[in-house]
Amino acid sequence: MFPLDTIVSIVEFIKNYTLQPQNEVQAKYYTSQQVSIFVHITFMHSPTSTKDDRKILREYHFYISDDRSHSTEFVHGCFQLFYGDLANRGITYHQHIIWLDNCASQFKNARMFYWLSRMHWLCRIQYMWNFTEAGHGKGEHDGASACIKRALAREELKYKDGAILIDAKSIVQWCNATMGPGKEGESTVRRFFWLIDNTNIAPYQDCCTLTGSSELHSFRSSDAGSWSIHT
Repeated sequence: MFPLDTIVSIVEFIKNYTLQPQNEVQAKYYTSQQVSIFVHITFMHSPTSTKDDRKILREYHFYISDDRSHSTEFVHGCFQLFYGDLANRGITYHQHIIWLDNCASQFKNARMFYWLSRMHWLCRIQYMWNFTEAGHGKGEHDGASACIKRALAREELKYKDGAILIDAKSIVQWCNATMGPGKEGESTVRRFFWLIDNTNIAPYQDCCTLTGSSELHSFRSSDAGSWSIHT
């Protein structure tokens, strides 16, 4: 069980969703429109939780975009939206523990380490990033994304009354209207859908590679301006 002032997250890119409208023209067969989906599953304590009576809340955040780069800067934009949303909802925390895979182009690189060190000083929050096995991992995010993809596919296959899904913006609007906050009833699980566009994706920053970083298993920020590295 994690501390009361801590948020735990599992994040991962999943396979792009390919739009397949029911009433497409024949020439559409030779082209396809895809959107990126970044899945972020978060666990936090309920405001009424105590050390002796803990209630865990689970949130699914889906970041959807027409940008298919799956870059480190894309991930930065997703987390900026997430942290801004927590602040708007008045959710306070002192530590964020994140589990993610070893993909170097997305998570495990110098640009990500630099961004995280900046975030610690700007937000005064301790970050602990934990890497799983090499390459792309499997986990709860796969099942969560499969449910969203199935819902989108079923909606697109409706002959007359289906929603018009043509890009990331229309997908986010439909998902929020049908599955977003306020649609869960008394459930302790909530779903959020976010649109990521060029305004959310920061410019590329060139950073020197940290020697031996491919062997890192986890690292934790500190107020001393340094990182503790575990291999």
